[in-house]
Amino acid sequence: MPVTWMSLCRQYRNDNDFRGSLNFFVISFAIAVVSWFFGVVMLFMAFVVCMLNAYFCGKYYGQKPIYALQATFLGLVYDFCLFYKTCFFNFSTMQPVLKLNGASTTLLFYWKASPLGIFCGYTFVLSLFHFSEFIVTAVSNRRSLQPDSFLLNHSAAYWIAAFASWTEFFLEVHFTPFLKVYAISGLGFIICMCGEVIRKLAMLHAGNGFTHRLALSKRPDHRLVTTGIYSYLRHPGYAGWFLWSIGTQIILCNPICLFSYAYITWHFFKERIYDEERDLIHFFVKREGGSAKEYVLNCQRCINDDQ
Repeated sequence: MPVTWMSLCRQYRNDNDFRGSLNFFVISFAIAVVSWFFGVVMLFMAFVVCMLNAYFCGKYYGQKPIYALQATFLGLVYDFCLFYKTCFFNFSTMQPVLKLNGASTTLLFYWKASPLGIFCGYTFVLSLFHFSEFIVTAVSNRRSLQPDSFLLNHSAAYWIAAFASWTEFFLEVHFTPFLKVYAISGLGFIICMCGEVIRKLAMLHAGNGFTHRLALSKRPDHRLVTTGIYSYLRHPGYAGWFLWSIGTQIILCNPICLFSYAYITWHFFKERIYDEERDLIHFFVKREGGSAKEYVLNCQRCINDDQ
């Protein structure tokens, strides 16, 4: 079923978890914006109040508190990254510079490099990814929606990798600050957004067929999606996440974690895709043949394997 404004409005009215999470995200974001004008102490107080409010409101107004808490936390992080003075470009330190070339004078603008601004850009992308995973899951595959859909508890390995990238970033800020370049960081942001779009299109086009866990058996409504983004890529969800993951390290200008993420993610998806290809052949090609077999033979994998 295609997603339309009418279907979104209908889901907002009827779905407590979807409506509550969206409301808590927006409200916490708005409160944090106002708190910025009253200093860091007020911002911290707003964080505590918003989290307590999310817990009690979620508990007593028909929603699981875990939904409200995660949405509120992401809304606050999203605000901090978006409105902090040094998010990507530190506009508070933008200084006019006059450059003299013979008789001509060119007015340029110089943005003072800010490592914290780069890190805010990374955290902005991170919070956007986790909240959008929940929202798009709610819209495209409601029956699989659960607190885990935020992917904040994805796995221990996921957060260990994230912590490793943070450690590398701040060590390099201290010892090799020249590695942190806004132009490279901006390129990483573009790559992340491309990965986001590809992954979200995969979720929307697959509908009920897209889950965060491997399907071990074929459901009655399980179908092979060969249209939309799937007509170009066989595993666009993985391709999008691969782009997003390496894009985060380009945002941080982390050379070590960039190659580590690329290597580990590539090999993880090779194994995962091998399992999915086996199930795809079992679920569809052997039973349906014809168009399903033609799709498997002709559509690009993007992340290939030689198994």
